[in-house]
Amino acid sequence: MKTASERGGPGASGSRRSAALLAAAAPALALLVALPFVLSPSVSAGAQDGAAGTGARSEAGTSSSPVASAGAAMPGAASSAAAQQAVSGEASKPLRIISLFAAHTEIVLREGGRDSLVGISEQETYDGPETDGWDRPPAFSIHDDVEKFLAFKPDLILVRPQHLNAAPNLFETLEGTGIRIWSRQITEAEGLFGYWQELGSLIGRQAEAERMTEGFKAALVPFEANLNRPGRPGVFLESIHREIKTFTPDSIPVWILGYAGGRNVASDAEPSRAGYIVANYGPERLLSKASEVDVYLSQEGPMNRVPLSEITGRDIFRTLPAVKNGRVFKVPENLMSRPTPSLLDGRRYLEGCIRDGKPPADLALPDWATCRVVVPLCNGRG
Repeated sequence: MKTASERGGPGASGSRRSAALLAAAAPALALLVALPFVLSPSVSAGAQDGAAGTGARSEAGTSSSPVASAGAAMPGAASSAAAQQAVSGEASKPLRIISLFAAHTEIVLREGGRDSLVGISEQETYDGPETDGWDRPPAFSIHDDVEKFLAFKPDLILVRPQHLNAAPNLFETLEGTGIRIWSRQITEAEGLFGYWQELGSLIGRQAEAERMTEGFKAALVPFEANLNRPGRPGVFLESIHREIKTFTPDSIPVWILGYAGGRNVASDAEPSRAGYIVANYGPERLLSKASEVDVYLSQEGPMNRVPLSEITGRDIFRTLPAVKNGRVFKVPENLMSRPTPSLLDGRRYLEGCIRDGKPPADLALPDWATCRVVVPLCNGRG
């Protein structure tokens, strides 16, 4: 039996008409496919650059949920090797990283990327097993010139948004040479683990990032009971002394305080401006809760370098139970606010101050910073 096309029936004429239409449309279809490349060659080049991860700035501010990296340098299902290749451009080329933020540096070190670091910040404090025998690379800052950065041939520069705002010309110039700039600042606990895993993916250390995250979570489990324990001591966390500023309730310092067994007295604090975890509080509001302040913890860092004697010597603070009972302490910023696994040490430090009346000996600050009101002299700094 003959088919419709063999018989020359309606099926055959339909087939011939379809073939003719396709043949006539072929030139137009070819033009449509080629048109974006003819009219916009920069679009194609930009896509290729994004896939290679060259010159692509990936930026997120102080929000709790880091924004995914731009371009195709960090596809969600990419392997660690593929993620590293996306930044370096070659699978066999070792990744070269300059980190201008101590938190980024610590994460890279903990995730096994020590050999990739060719430059670090001037504020490094992390000292762990990953730094044993490490010949630390040169320190960099936003005040260095372009030539210094280029001399170390980085593939990737890790920064935070403040750096981009303070030195836009520097980073635009570096991007123009094909170096990737990656910016993150995590201040809330909600974004902590995503940050570690995102950075791990970026440097080809996804598995290490996952292990680090799970280990951190497991280490906190025994202290979950502290979060809602009745009768917890009231604690005021000071971020900046002279204006009596504290931290917002969703900030990392307040979060880790809960695991240390403290109750945040300033739970009604609001950010001084959008996106910030520093919160105005003032002496009047603090004094209205004076009877609740069993422990007073003052962050020690670049924003708050003030000796304890200045805190305990203020007349308005003399009514605080914390001052009366010598429960006023300085806390290292890198243990209380920095978004790294060192927060586990921070939890232990805070717990020592709250429960034992002193920080653990292996974590204590120099005498001038940790001395309490009952100590008459703070090594000349009081």
